[in-house]
Amino acid sequence: MNYIMSEVFELLYNKKSENQNEQKTKIYLDIPFKLKDQLKIYDIKWDKISKKWYIYNNNENEEKINSLINDYNEKNKKNYVRIPFELKDEVKASGALWSKKFNCWYFLKDNVNFKNYSDYIV
Repeated sequence: MNYIMSEVFELLYNKKSENQNEQKTKIYLDIPFKLKDQLKIYDIKWDKISKKWYIYNNNENEEKINSLINDYNEKNKKNYVRIPFELKDEVKASGALWSKKFNCWYFLKDNVNFKNYSDYIV
């Protein structure tokens, strides 16, 4: 009986040791703000210190999450243009938007008017 108990304890101890060796590692993601709520169902977490979204390395939805992020980024791709000040009203009327971050105008990927300003691509 003691022999069987010692085997059981040894098995349990070894299993516990194996689990301790499997540390969770954070994989940080660049998630657009508009997409964060949709991805929460895939168990993404917010790191308050680094102010970034992450998943753990054992998250089985990693491929799905990356696919959704890539699809979103592709749909919202921006084409940046440096427009002379004199053309700002014209380019704005054509659907261009102003980027404070890069201090220039941009068109979303699906805007056909972008072709009219191809000489000004950044």
